[in-house]
Formats: sequence, structure tokens, C-alpha cells
Amino acid sequence: MKTIKFLYLLSISLILVLVNAFPKPGTILASTLNFADQNQSEVLIADATPRRTNIPYFENNITWAKSAIFWFGINEQGFPGKNYADARLAYTPQALEIRLTIVDYYLWYNTNPQSGDDLSQYDAIAIYLDTVHNHALTPQTDDYLFLLGNNNNLPNASNYQREARGNGSTWNENWDGSWTALAMPSWSCDPGLNDNACGIDFGWIASFVIPWSTLGYSGPPAAGSLWGLGVQLFDRDDNPPAGAVAPEFWPETFQASNPSTWGEIHFGVSQYTPSTQIPSGSTIIRAASPTDNTVEDAWMGGGGWCNGGHEGEGETNHGDDADLFTGSEIKPTHFPCYNKSFLRFQLDAIPQGAEIISATLTLHFWGNAAESDPNDPQPPYSWVHLFSVTDDWGEMTIHWNNAPMAQENISAIEVFPYPYIPPVWPGQAYIWDATKAIAEAFAAGNPANLAIYSSDTGRDTSKYFTGSEVGDWDEVGRPTLKVIWAIDNPNLTERIYLPLVVK
Repeated sequence: MKTIKFLYLLSISLILVLVNAFPKPGTILASTLNFADQNQSEVLIADATPRRTNIPYFENNITWAKSAIFWFGINEQGFPGKNYADARLAYTPQALEIRLTIVDYYLWYNTNPQSGDDLSQYDAIAIYLDTVHNHALTPQTDDYLFLLGNNNNLPNASNYQREARGNGSTWNENWDGSWTALAMPSWSCDPGLNDNACGIDFGWIASFVIPWSTLGYSGPPAAGSLWGLGVQLFDRDDNPPAGAVAPEFWPETFQASNPSTWGEIHFGVSQYTPSTQIPSGSTIIRAASPTDNTVEDAWMGGGGWCNGGHEGEGETNHGDDADLFTGSEIKPTHFPCYNKSFLRFQLDAIPQGAEIISATLTLHFWGNAAESDPNDPQPPYSWVHLFSVTDDWGEMTIHWNNAPMAQENISAIEVFPYPYIPPVWPGQAYIWDATKAIAEAFAAGNPANLAIYSSDTGRDTSKYFTGSEVGDWDEVGRPTLKVIWAIDNPNLTERIYLPLVVK
């Protein structure tokens, strides 16, 4: 635990001439195929800034390792358990595509679904789209729902698909839209699905391809367009009526029949227009020692060793570790190798009233999975995303299951593996554009909360970075935030913040 606080921030003012001075949860689909919420008398309106995912465009085939990604749910062992999911999104000239990786230790599906069966009574996942993003309180004709029931990797299994369209007050279940989907389950021993005797399973992948024509479009929305998005994950962990599990959903405000409670997708990369003022100065924020909590960070997951066995390390904290990790796969089989990291920077050293011109996060990369054997294939690169985080978290209490959802994916860069040779310390510096996250946090008077996570798809994609708890021998390798700012009346003297020891 950090018990001593040091303030060690260097802020250099440049002499320049200024030209211009748990809400209500989503509800399991009831009756045969009832898309309504159970308590329509209580209408929830999301009043906070919606969670946003910026999704990339691919002219031809999607490179899923470079897709957008967000996470939700809980990886809870036991029986029944709770499920965790990663959602990857991208779009092409033909369709919106979504792939979800679902960690589920007990897979159950309807072996012979009929047209009127409620697939949400088994493992299933539903995608909700608001194509006008008008924040309506009930499903409108621009709102769509697509549900896929888990199955045994059956191609063209239309009997495992359900769809609906809003009619102004509720869901029209008779609407028939064209789309394709595929469910790909993974288990540890036969017979796998619909059997708990052998042991726990791994989970499943759900793939959605939704053509623009099905949504009333002749092609993709214009770059910069905003749509509403909700996701609801249903789970069954035993033969019905046993094994019912409450659904997980994104965002946490989600209600199935209230589009105003959904999150949003932005077509294209994150957009932010910084101040155009001439810079007045810059501030560099970095922990001065392993016990300086000006910068706090923690990683969660299996680390560089894929710890935790089959189930991973869902509730282990690593806030006092000297390293940070990131990594994921498209398959749930290697969930113990997944990693994400959170960072928090205090912004007190930036002058009050300043406008943020730019901000960058620098992390030093020192290792990766599968780096020890030169006879093995070269490990793949990683597309590592930087996320803004608006919910609070504790450095010494955060873990996989209580980590906040991301607010927005704001930038991403390629991180390349080392070619089987030790790094030259402090390692390779990688730099992310953090301007939007820092500007928003500073304007709100808050510290900057960030997260890194990758949208990798293959094995051996974990990447290792240096954290703030590293010893003073590698001080330069600690996470570093550089902020360039402008202010009407800059202090034209050099200012150095010396360490302050608080006992």
C-alpha cells in the first residue's frame, strides 16, 4: 500500500506571445418472445454521458485484430456463475459486423428450437441498434433488435435467430430482416454443451453481420455518425428450469425497451478538436518514486504467465506490482492469458484556467508472450487501445470483476514484439494520443483515469509494460503523461515542484 505521497511534477512555462489570449437492469425476454421490460411503469432515462465506442471502417475484409473493442460482465466461478464478454466492432461498405467473445463455464442451448421458443431462456446474446440515435423512450421504427441463440456451430441456423423492429411503442416481433450470424462454442471435454458432468466449458463466440439494407440504408453511415447501441447477454447453466442466471448487459443503464438508456457507437475514429491557442507551457506528470501516488496503476488478468488456471484471476489485485500488461484473444479458450491495465494521473500541476492543447501517454514496452524460443514463429503485433474511464476505482482494490467499463476508446497504436533478444532498458517507448481524455478530465476538475486493452485475436499476443511501482533504477520507464496547455496570463518563470513528504 502506498503510504507516503510525493509531489514531483515539472512544469515549464514557455515565453510566448498569445495571439488568442445499478440503475434498472435489462430484462430477460419473457413469455414466448416478449421484448418489453417487466416494469414499464418506471421509465429510466440515461442522464449521464453515454458510453461510446468508435468503430473503424474497412474497405474490404475486416482485420479483427484492429477492430474496436469494449468489455462488460463478470467472470465469476461457481454454480451458477456469471459471464464476461468482449465485444469487437467494425464496418464495411456492406454491413455492420460485431463479434463477441463470451466466457461461460456452463454452455446450454436449445437443441431443437421452434419459431415461438424464447431463446433467451438458454445461452444467447442480443444486439440493439438505434439508427437515428434520437434517445426515444420506447422502440421506434429506427430501432432494431437482433438475437442469436448459442448452438453447436451450426451454419445457416436461422432457427437460432430472432429479430424485431420498433413500432413506436413496443417491439414488432413479426418484422423479418435479413442478417447472418454464427455461434462457435468451446469446451474442455466431451460432450461439451448441455452437460455439466465432465467439467467446466470455456465459452463461445457470437458473430453478427447486419447488412445496411436491412436497416434501411443503401450503404454505410457517413463518418462521424452516431447510433445507439445496447447489448444483452443471456445465460443458462443447467437443464431448465434449473440454472437460470441473470443477464449481463452494456451499458449498465441498459433497458431493452428504452433506447435512451443505451450506449452509442461512433462511425470512424474518435473525434476531438483541441484548443487552437498558442501553447503557453507544458507539464510532465510521472511518479517520482515507487511510493508516489501522483500516478497510480494496476493490471488485472493472468499477467505474463497466464495465471489462474482455467478460470483466470477474476478477483486478484495487482496494484502494487511494478509491471503493466495487456492482451486478449478472439477465443475464450485462453481467457487466463487476457490482461488489461488501468492508470490514474493527478492533474493538479496544470495551471487553473488552462486550455489543453495536446496530451500524450508514454509507456515503455519491455517484453511479450512467446519471446523465449527463436525456433517458434514470431509473435504477432498488438493493436493496443487507450480508453478514457469516468468511474472511480482503487489502485489496491481493483481487479477483473470490479474494474469499470470504458467510457470511450480514444486512440490505438501498434505494439510490435521483441525479436527474441532482451530489451535495452527502459525498453521501447510507445506513445498514445490522450488529448481528449485529459481535456475532459481537467475540465471536470478530476484526475485522468485511463485504461489500455488490446483487440488481439490470436495466441501469444500479451505485451508487457513498465508500471509506476518500478524501482528508481528505471524511473524514466514509468508511465508518463505530457500535457501542453495554453493560458491567458502565463507565469513566465520556470517552476519546479519539489518532493513533499507527508508522514
